[in-house]
Amino acid sequence: MISKEWILFIAIALTVFLGAFYFLNPLNFHDFEFSFQKNGVNFFSNTAEPENLFTSLSNRKQVYIFASTTQNPSPDNSLIANNFVIPFSTVVSGNDKELSIFLKVMNSDNSKIIECLAKFPEENEPRTIPRSQCLNFAESEDYFVTKIFADFPDSASRGIVLIDDKSITIEAKDYSQLKIFSFETLKALFSNTDSIINNSNNLVNLVK
Repeated sequence: MISKEWILFIAIALTVFLGAFYFLNPLNFHDFEFSFQKNGVNFFSNTAEPENLFTSLSNRKQVYIFASTTQNPSPDNSLIANNFVIPFSTVVSGNDKELSIFLKVMNSDNSKIIECLAKFPEENEPRTIPRSQCLNFAESEDYFVTKIFADFPDSASRGIVLIDDKSITIEAKDYSQLKIFSFETLKALFSNTDSIINNSNNLVNLVK
């Protein structure tokens, strides 16, 4: 028969082990109801299985892309464009979606939106829209629209992709991770992603 002391020792040891595990691994699958991993990218949701959500989100005709940008010239602007805005714009447009792009112009410490630049499908040039209007688009509950968000990478972020029935939010730690997350998310949404990207790159090379 196992002694009470032994049971108590096991309970204490298990508590210490789990506490250390959760401390060293602050992001755990138990934080979300649904999870899916592909090529090292963790997709999480509290709404439904990510695979099912990808199907629903990819079938919608309208797509809104939201990204941060700085008020003054900065390497961050080209990095977030090359690793998020341009890949998504290329593939989304290549799948005949109505694409709107919203660039949130942030203040110096990225804590507040100063203004918003918007490019709508029916317009040839981007234009400035009120901050309140930009937030309205971001908070839209329209089920005919898929919203995709990415801010400047942050080393303190969770390094995951969050999905619900209306949107996808990419939380990257750095630009290398943002690039990987963007392409894996696109491939999960659209099976022709590689083909569209390759054709786009070939066209760019032809005009160089």
